Amino acid sequence: MENTNETKKEEDNTQNIKGIPKKSYWPTYLIIAILIFSFLVRLGFFIDTKDQTVWWDEAEYLMKAKHFASGTSDEGWNPLRELLMSLFWAFLYKFGATELVIRISSYIFSLLAIYLTYLVGKELFSKKIGLIAAFLMAIYNQNIFFTYRMLIDIPATVFWLLSIYFFWKGYVKEKNNKYLYLSGISIGFGFLMHYSLLFLVLILIMFMFFTDKLKFLKNKNIWITLAIILIIISPYIIWSLINYKTPLPRYSAAFVASQTGIYTPSSWNAYIKYIPLHLQSILLTLFIIGFIILLINIILSFDLILKNKDKSASNQLLVLLWFLIPLSIYTYASIESSGWSEPRYLLLLLPPISFIIALCLEKIHTFLNPKSKIVSIISVVAILLIGAVFQIRAADQLIQSKIGVPAVKDAGLYIKSNTNKEDTVMINSMQMELAYYSERRIIGFPSNESEMKDKIKFNNVKFTLINGLYRAADWTYSYPENNKDFFEPVEIYFLDDEKTQPAIVIYKVKQN
Repeated sequence: MENTNETKKEEDNTQNIKGIPKKSYWPTYLIIAILIFSFLVRLGFFIDTKDQTVWWDEAEYLMKAKHFASGTSDEGWNPLRELLMSLFWAFLYKFGATELVIRISSYIFSLLAIYLTYLVGKELFSKKIGLIAAFLMAIYNQNIFFTYRMLIDIPATVFWLLSIYFFWKGYVKEKNNKYLYLSGISIGFGFLMHYSLLFLVLILIMFMFFTDKLKFLKNKNIWITLAIILIIISPYIIWSLINYKTPLPRYSAAFVASQTGIYTPSSWNAYIKYIPLHLQSILLTLFIIGFIILLINIILSFDLILKNKDKSASNQLLVLLWFLIPLSIYTYASIESSGWSEPRYLLLLLPPISFIIALCLEKIHTFLNPKSKIVSIISVVAILLIGAVFQIRAADQLIQSKIGVPAVKDAGLYIKSNTNKEDTVMINSMQMELAYYSERRIIGFPSNESEMKDKIKFNNVKFTLINGLYRAADWTYSYPENNKDFFEPVEIYFLDDEKTQPAIVIYKVKQN
């Protein structure tokens, strides 16, 4: 199965005076310019956010990384979380990395996603599509925002792009079997970073079925690739079975959530409504138009896709599957689990969304080009620049509104400096951020106050914290004040500068 691209020769070569092919370097210069632009846009925000307080999910991955690196407590860590990102950060910690270095690693993943979007777009369509899509990835407000959050979503997008890039070169273009094996390696390690890589396996199987029917099952290299994936993920499966009695904790948790959660059919648009949040008005309009064009083209060409006679439509089919399947899975999960959803889960859909918008802009360029080549280029560039202004402005507003609560960080650092590594701290409402910053064992309050003192003594608790950021049982808030012979307030942190809204109060245990 070989992919041919009609625009390839036009983009890769120009003719000099003697008619000898001469390579054109403008796409290289443009992707370098886009990466520099991406770096500079992100740099300003990076300076503003380099000391921001981490979120719960960030703290959990980082706490596990510190546990792997130096043996600090990982009490409260959720086993459904994948391990690869924590292992990678643990490797950095082992070599003396600080939180700033970890943040820089997230920054680098964001830039990698932009460059890989270009490579995938170039392979599936053309260098022009790849460049437009890469620029779009550089400006999305949510993509910029999550660049500064030490989470697994953007790194997972990198593995999605790597896997598709190698698959396309190895299976579709049949350049070399090594690319197919590299795709398997990318999927395997990508799954160890983020569970969504199994969605990609489903997408690729469906794509191969539509374009090659069942012939792909006779391709031994596909089975070798599958074996590579299984070999890579098998240690994690065995580890999960030993420790948690389930091979895939994330999927087991999702199944339990679907059984215990409230069926919420009104959440059918839970993720669809996040698309405007990611795109803003002008890019959303282009996406809707481009999606309609893409869908019509695939429907009209579907018989040719099945016969493997329309390469362009086959490429578009992969993009459509890439967009629809994860969206459908997340939507189903939201409906089955009480409507739970998060906009960051759509970060892995930004590359196919970018390709759809880029194809729409190419249509605009093609329509205007016969009338005026300059007008057609200026129109496309103007649309992209206007979109960039709206997106970067939205990113700035989002980043500034979610810098975080410094009280949690301050409290954690106080605990770290006033306790020993083996000490235990008790909090009335669990907070992973506190566990990360303090590097101490954090436990929760008992179910009732009659058990409180026994739990403190049994665990040799040094400090008790009252957390005003997460709701807890009513009795926990008044307990330290009602037992002043047992607790001594030593620090209090506030949500506001006026010090009217307490966030965290730290009590030292006076007798144990």
